[in-house]
Amino acid sequence: MMEVISTISIFIIFSVIVFFMGRFKAGKLSLALVSLIPYAYSYIILPILWFGMINSKEKLFTGDFLGIKDFFAVDPFSLFYSGVTALAANMLILHIISRFGEREISPIVSSALFTTGAVFGTLFSHNVLAIFMFWEMALAGVVGLSLCPCGGYRKQTHEAMMKMVVMTSISSAFLIAGIGLLIASVSGPSFDLSSLNLMYIWERIPETKNVQLLMMAFVLIAVALLTDTGAVPFYMWLPDYVSGIVAPPVALVLVTSDLAAYYLLGRFMTIFSPLFQTVKLTQLAIITLIATIGIFSIVLGELSALSQGRVRRLFGYSMVSDAGYSLLLIILYDVNGVFLMGNNAYMAMPYAYFTAASSIALAVIIAILGSFEDIGVFRLQQLQGMHIRLPFATILLSISLLSMAGIPPLAGFVAKYLVIFSLVATNMPIFLAAAFVASIFFVVCAAYSFRLIKLSFSPREDVSRIKESKSDLIPLAILVFTLILAGITPTPFLWTFGR
Repeated sequence: MMEVISTISIFIIFSVIVFFMGRFKAGKLSLALVSLIPYAYSYIILPILWFGMINSKEKLFTGDFLGIKDFFAVDPFSLFYSGVTALAANMLILHIISRFGEREISPIVSSALFTTGAVFGTLFSHNVLAIFMFWEMALAGVVGLSLCPCGGYRKQTHEAMMKMVVMTSISSAFLIAGIGLLIASVSGPSFDLSSLNLMYIWERIPETKNVQLLMMAFVLIAVALLTDTGAVPFYMWLPDYVSGIVAPPVALVLVTSDLAAYYLLGRFMTIFSPLFQTVKLTQLAIITLIATIGIFSIVLGELSALSQGRVRRLFGYSMVSDAGYSLLLIILYDVNGVFLMGNNAYMAMPYAYFTAASSIALAVIIAILGSFEDIGVFRLQQLQGMHIRLPFATILLSISLLSMAGIPPLAGFVAKYLVIFSLVATNMPIFLAAAFVASIFFVVCAAYSFRLIKLSFSPREDVSRIKESKSDLIPLAILVFTLILAGITPTPFLWTFGR
């Protein structure tokens, strides 16, 4: 597992290097080249790991670290998320370096490299305490990102930061408490660090007699991760954060810690799947509860987004609905007794594809809206005439909105098709009802997406064209091209899962 250890280490080391380069007033070109090194290294390592996995019957590679057995693990699920994170974060960093001045970019690039390294640690950790440690490092990186004054502070920044810090601190407390109860329920009072890996815990859950303790662990972990992903009723901080913090850090958070939160949701919520196979009453109650949370998240998120006047706040509520769609897939895995790891990781394909496509589209949208805000565009009606003022940025925004709306042939269409198909294929009434609700609110999402596009291309007489910097839009164009390519030919992206 030296490949994993070296990848995580190089991101952390280069985050420190970039920080001191900023102190010594290094140029933008130097910062861009240095920041590319860890990402270039990951572009080499990740395919090597993937080809090794494809050619192996076992889809789970584990490795020891500091004398702890199976400390790290690599499977198709973690590889897919790490690849998406590497590409999207790299492009956003290049966008930021091109767009802002030398004094502003060093802190955010340093924080982005640190956060990416911590997210890689979260994705590739097998030991539950290691997962928690790297996840807390990622959240610390998010705080660093959010404090970076790209383009100046907004007056809502401190309030939004306080809400985010308070909610993530509460979720971290719930998560470590839940992990503690989970360890106690499967290992008892005596345990060693080597037995605290995910596969061991999953295999021991059917043998556990203390079902009540397991249920408490499930509830605590679920509350923590639902808070981090912004599901109802723990969503209150998310729209404020998305609209209150300056745009570039928000875009980076979407493709780093936000994706990692969805990864943890998939891992930890499905590790309890054996419990739902043995306790029928509990299974029914939990499925009903999670389905209710998912549907309420979809309804509240999409309807709130539809009624928003501030553009970025609209997408904060859209993220709430994305958490709801993801939860519908989570209960599907739990009902079928599937733990999304190792040889079962290929079943995470719809879940991973949906969350990745949504995060990339939203990140591009937020980054472009940041450029719009530089010229005073904050509300929907102010979007009129943007096709004249910033034509290239408006085209990229429109394509990303079409992907988010699920219009073919973009990645968002494939993602939403996989969600609906997975729910309908079960032929169970609860999932058929969930698919029906999801289909209706996919239309609502399309409605406000088309509304934004229409406003952006609406004529306005008192505006003129503004000189666009193509260099800061090219990285975003690469991400938009990825959305197009993943929609036209999704098979190469789905090959990541080995199926």
